[in-house]
Amino acid sequence: MKTHRHHAIISSKAPVLDEYVLLGLLSSAKSYKLVWVLNRILNIRLTKYQNKSFASVFPFYAYDDQNESYRLIGNQTYDTVSSDAHPRWVSKKLVGVDYLFLVKSAWTKAHLLTTLRSCSLIRYVFSIQQSALNAHIYACI
Repeated sequence: MKTHRHHAIISSKAPVLDEYVLLGLLSSAKSYKLVWVLNRILNIRLTKYQNKSFASVFPFYAYDDQNESYRLIGNQTYDTVSSDAHPRWVSKKLVGVDYLFLVKSAWTKAHLLTTLRSCSLIRYVFSIQQSALNAHIYACI
């Protein structure tokens, strides 16, 4: 299996997401702990990518193979340049969501939701309508 590193670039180009399931995750866990558990329960290998050219970096993990694609994106970060650190959101429409999880796989949405709900680090998981996000999130896939 081949793993590719990706980064979140703010863009107005939006690819077709018909094959993806978009989920919101509520979890107070650090991103690396959540990734460790997701890798274990979904049998995948999410890896971290940091884009150091941006002042603010959202936690971003990706995994790809020939038939599957997974993206875990932290929805909040703080500006690391300014002295008065205010939170920044990937999607301001989903301020209460801790992580966005985009999945393209053979898993059905129902099976994926059931599996993620069994994870003790995830307080709540729910499906998000893709239209709820701004176009810039689509650059993450």
